[in-house]
Amino acid sequence: MAFRTLVVGTDFSAEAELAIQHATHIAKTMHGSVTLVHAGTIVDLPSASDELRAAMFSGLYANYVQEVREQLAAAQSRVEDDGVTARQYFVGGVADTALPRVATELGADLVAVGGCEHRGVKRALFGGVAERVVRLSRMSVLVAREPAPRPGYHRVLVPVEFTPDADAALASAELLAAPGATVEVVHFWEPPSPGRYAPGTSHRAAVADLLAASIRYAVRRAGRGLVERRQRVDLDLCFRDVRGSPGRGIPERAAEDVDLVILGGRRRGGGLRRALSKSVTEAVVRRTPCSVLVM
Repeated sequence: MAFRTLVVGTDFSAEAELAIQHATHIAKTMHGSVTLVHAGTIVDLPSASDELRAAMFSGLYANYVQEVREQLAAAQSRVEDDGVTARQYFVGGVADTALPRVATELGADLVAVGGCEHRGVKRALFGGVAERVVRLSRMSVLVAREPAPRPGYHRVLVPVEFTPDADAALASAELLAAPGATVEVVHFWEPPSPGRYAPGTSHRAAVADLLAASIRYAVRRAGRGLVERRQRVDLDLCFRDVRGSPGRGIPERAAEDVDLVILGGRRRGGGLRRALSKSVTEAVVRRTPCSVLVM
């Protein structure tokens, strides 16, 4: 999937600057444009009957608006200096609701926000914003961490569940990966409890081994088929299976040498399967040290 209309949330922090870098790189790669959005306080001025209070307040507010406009203009210039068309918006509200709203109004393909590696209050505030933007957005969301690699992402991790979402995630990986990059397709799996199939304790170990071997065989066969259909000479596309939960396994694998994780589509609707998908997505966004693209 190509991303040509990108919205970036910025509070002018170092984390937001990373989101701008990633969005600029993606827009340049895909011949797209970037819209910079700052969500802040837009208020009505006090009544003119209280002249002194109105004058003081209007002066402070004018300075605040001017500072925001100047910072947005500077960020826009940096994007345009990279050869990407850019514009800016200063909107009222809080970032986690304002960004999805503006992105929807603009018909955006992608929203980019900064992640946060800090702990404590800053992590609770800024990390939580990224997670809520992922939850509320109807389009893909990039949570940016670490500087954007150039000329593209060199080590991309694509967890799959062998659904149609896998092809869409892989297509995006191919568009974003640098020439010669490694795209690692991985499936995390856990066998069902052997107690369902072998109530007697004496057979549980053997049944567990048989179940694991059967699942591993099916997973590897499906994985090889998925990778073989998309092989390209300019990419190292490989598949591996990992026994374990994706919520824990993806961040652990990403901490090694990955610069982008691409998660397949989030399930809409209700039910246990959607709840599990949502919890895994939020866990990965929260814990993964590199950038995460949620399709």
